Amino acid sequence: MKIEKLSASSINTYEQCPYKFKLSITGQLPIVTKVYFEFGTLIHEVLDQYFKLHSFNQSFLPIDTLLDIYSKEVLKYRIEDRASEGKKLLNKYYNTYLINNVCRTRETEKKFKICMGKFNLTGKIDRIDELPDLFMEVIDYKTGTPNKTDLKRNKQLLIYALKVFNDYNFELEKCKVSLHYLKKTQPTSVWIYKEEIKEFRIVLEDLYNKIISDIYYNPTKNIFCGNCEAFAICPLFNKRKNVFSSTKKEIVL
Repeated sequence: MKIEKLSASSINTYEQCPYKFKLSITGQLPIVTKVYFEFGTLIHEVLDQYFKLHSFNQSFLPIDTLLDIYSKEVLKYRIEDRASEGKKLLNKYYNTYLINNVCRTRETEKKFKICMGKFNLTGKIDRIDELPDLFMEVIDYKTGTPNKTDLKRNKQLLIYALKVFNDYNFELEKCKVSLHYLKKTQPTSVWIYKEEIKEFRIVLEDLYNKIISDIYYNPTKNIFCGNCEAFAICPLFNKRKNVFSSTKKEIVL
C-alpha cells in the first residue's frame, strides 16, 4: 500500500490497531462525535486565540481576557455540563503558567509538513516558545488526567521536536518538550538533543517501511477497543464480513 504522509496520530493508531489504521486512511472509519474530544478542542481554541493577542515579551493580558474568549467560544461546542470545568481549568492554568510572566510564544497551533524522503510527516503543534537562552520549547496542552510517561519515548513530542530542529537546520543542540496538563500545577518536561532526533528519524523511516509492507492490517485487541469508532464492524467482536474489498487498491493519502 502506498502512503504519502504520516502524522503522530496515524502512527499511534497503527501501533494500537493496524485494522483501525487502514479503516481511517480508506475513509471507512465511522465518524463518532465524542464530547471529551470537543472539550479538548474548545480549550485549545481558547488558548490559541489568547496567545495570538500578544506580542513577544509582552506581559500577559489579565485573566478576564482569557475568560471572555472562553465565554464566547463555549457557545459553539456541545460540552454539556463541562462548561464550568473549562473555566476552572483556565483559571488554574493562568495562575500556574501565565500570571506575572511575559509571553515568549513564537508559534501557536502551527501546522507543519516535513519531507522525510519517501513520505511527508505532518502535524500541528499547540505552541512553541523561545526560551531566554535562545533554545526552543514545544508545548502540548492536555485536558485529561496526568499520567506517567517517558517523554523521550513519546512519538508525538519527538515529531514536534523534529519539526523545531528541522526549522533551524539542526543547528540547535537541544530542544525542550513539555506537556502542560491543565489539571496539574507543574509541567512535565524533558530536553531532547540533536543526536536523539537524528536517531528518531531512522525509527520513523523503519516504521514507515513496516506500515507500507503490511499485508493484512490485522485488528489488535487493546484497552481502547470499547471506545473505538470501529467496534461495531471489527472482526474481533462480530461475525460480519470484513469491510475491506477483496479488490486490491492503491491508497494515496
